Amino acid sequence: MSFFDDASLAFLPSGAAGKDGKAYSIKPTDGTGDFTFSRGSNLAATRVGADGLIEKGRENVLLYSEQFDNPYYVKALGTITSNQTTAPDGSLTADLFTKTTSVNTVSELRPSSAPYSSTGIFTFSVYVKQNVGNDVLLRLDAAFNTANAAFQFSTKSIATIGSNAIDATATELPNGWFRLSITGNVTNASWNLSVVNLYPNPANDSFFVWGAQLEQGLAATDYIESGATTGKAGLLEDEPRFDYSGGATCPSLLLEPSRTQLVTQSEYLLGYFATDGITLSHNHGVSPEGADNSVLITQTGGVASNSIYNFNLPITDGTYTYSFFFKAGTSTLCRFYCGTGVTENFNPQNVTAGYTGGSLNLLFENYGNDWWRVSANQTLSGASTNRFAFNPDYGNNGNNVEIYGFQIEEGSYPTSYIPNHSGGSVTRGADAMDEQISGLTSLDKGTFFVDFDRGLTTATSRDISTQGLYYEILNTFAGLNQGIEIATNADGSIRAAVRTSSGFSSLYTNNTLSRFKILYKWSGTELKVFVNGSSVYSNSTKWGEITSALQYIGYNADFRKSINQVLVFTEALSDADCITLTTL
Repeated sequence: MSFFDDASLAFLPSGAAGKDGKAYSIKPTDGTGDFTFSRGSNLAATRVGADGLIEKGRENVLLYSEQFDNPYYVKALGTITSNQTTAPDGSLTADLFTKTTSVNTVSELRPSSAPYSSTGIFTFSVYVKQNVGNDVLLRLDAAFNTANAAFQFSTKSIATIGSNAIDATATELPNGWFRLSITGNVTNASWNLSVVNLYPNPANDSFFVWGAQLEQGLAATDYIESGATTGKAGLLEDEPRFDYSGGATCPSLLLEPSRTQLVTQSEYLLGYFATDGITLSHNHGVSPEGADNSVLITQTGGVASNSIYNFNLPITDGTYTYSFFFKAGTSTLCRFYCGTGVTENFNPQNVTAGYTGGSLNLLFENYGNDWWRVSANQTLSGASTNRFAFNPDYGNNGNNVEIYGFQIEEGSYPTSYIPNHSGGSVTRGADAMDEQISGLTSLDKGTFFVDFDRGLTTATSRDISTQGLYYEILNTFAGLNQGIEIATNADGSIRAAVRTSSGFSSLYTNNTLSRFKILYKWSGTELKVFVNGSSVYSNSTKWGEITSALQYIGYNADFRKSINQVLVFTEALSDADCITLTTL
């Protein structure tokens, strides 16, 4: 027989079929089996994409990015003539900006209103091509001493101006085009966010311009066209996270709880950490997201304790996880320091995936391209301190390490990276996924099958009663969750249970397996559970405890895991078929 043919619902995450707000079932195909998906209204979530790189949500907050003749842009002492030459994308959409005054002063092309009203790390980029004249200036705000980039066509060089300038780039493209960018740390909440601010000098010069972009972050990312609304790309707000972590060729669906990133500047480290005998070189190399926004941290003070540190963290009681990404440089001895001052040393040249069992029980995860993520958790109870520090060379040899993406989150295990450039906290909403199933309108008979990996769960407290860790088929009769569920116990073990209005009854539990194929089948006379090819539970009355119509599948995950496949049948399969379907 064909299990797929007989199933009324089939969901296969490895197919990676979805869009913002929707995860598609592979059966049925008329939309009635699709899962609605929600996470929140921001771009704080990330995933590992098919290319092995961390994928973020990205937004170009400038409007009309290729239409500088639009009233959205102010042309101060200058004019725009639209569609004058071929743009970098091959379309006839590049505009000509010409200075209209003989006075040797700035002419500006800028938005008429501020796209942002907050402080933080911003990168402005634009494409330019020489016409008459030699100079272009990018200004990140209205003050010349904040963050500006001066570019000359003749030398193909760009220089930063201003105390808050972090980086500036000039990338040469075919047909005389350059993409210019300026990155700055904006610290004044009342800054003039008229950031598209270019000028030719001396008088009556002109240049071609196309593709303006303003985004949060240390580096200009791939250009996103915008119109009457901002342009967005990458992982969107409510998009299902089909994740390829660990070098997987087929993805799993990443479902995580809501977590708050407490590191206020997760990539611009001078905005969060103090330094002691350390130099930080931002935008040093290619990070785990594939952008040139890693940081080279070098010991220069000549003392083993030289570090970056933040000793003024909140000390609210709870369990916190501290993490960052690193790539070995020349150092052979680093120190991880967190919580009330617990430390553990490691050699970045020689790490292996998994837990160390040391004083912090560091967890190392391989992110490819020689990048690793290291994390540790600490429980604060009546603590007088809460600290986070990193020593790049505890051997005191003046060596370095490449780093990226620091994170502190309340919880006993690390979740996916949450970028933060705001100067405050950022919260990623919980992944919520559900689907109303047609056809399951009776409790008389049926089969439910789920194939999933445990992931990185460990024997720590993740009790369903407090955190809601479960896969379940349930109904909402009288506001009560009643049905069958797969969940974690407080000790981290996986359980198969039945939940009724009076609580749940555990039918099976296991704390050793890393992959589970769990199947429930029921009829009017019995309930059976199969796990990994064996029958583990049978009862002739248990299913009778549930009295309302079965019509809903919900996924609410608070632990790292992956769903490989979900199948629902309107028939009770034979025992032989159940064994075949659940065999690994």
